[in-house]
Amino acid sequence: MSDVAGSGGYYIAMAAGTIVAEPGTITGSIGVLGGKLNLKGLYNKIGLTKEVITRGQNANLYSDYGDFTPTERERLQKLLETIYQDFVRKAAEGRDKTEAAIHELAQGRIWTGKQAKEIGLVDELGGLDTALAIAKKQIALDPTDEIDLIILPKPKTFFETLIEDMEMGIRLPITPHLPLPTPIEHALPSFYWLHLFTNEPAATVMPFEIVIR
Repeated sequence: MSDVAGSGGYYIAMAAGTIVAEPGTITGSIGVLGGKLNLKGLYNKIGLTKEVITRGQNANLYSDYGDFTPTERERLQKLLETIYQDFVRKAAEGRDKTEAAIHELAQGRIWTGKQAKEIGLVDELGGLDTALAIAKKQIALDPTDEIDLIILPKPKTFFETLIEDMEMGIRLPITPHLPLPTPIEHALPSFYWLHLFTNEPAATVMPFEIVIR
């Protein structure tokens, strides 16, 4: 794990037999966020009205044209609790701990890589070289053996990145893609979190943004 491996990042890493992190890696944030956008006020402001026809008590759960009803909020709460419990259970299995022990470390809390090693969320401190050395040892390779590294997703060229940023510069800021390109993220920081719940009511993401100056 490199700079940030919180929530969804740790969800992926916790299945590994050995987890390696840098001492300053943002680690943990075992939790889940949920919600939706209520755009009714915006629609009214621009003169757009919608008529929603539903069948079933919670059929309007994901609608952007109103707040959660009490029953919808209860249903969402149960959904979030189910996702959280599943997260905790899998973390407990991956780290060979009890669910109660993981819950004490979870609840959205974050730790540095050094702290995470002390509490058992990480096995070793180090970078990519450390991880590769451990991997070589586990598959009985000599430390001096050369290996091929495949970087996914494939890095984009400077020209591809430039064209992509130029294209995104003329699109609407609310998109289902994460993260927003740097120019839009800096120009419209208030929109950064708006697109998290455009398609899904829950997300395993860090509940805040880290800015290092």
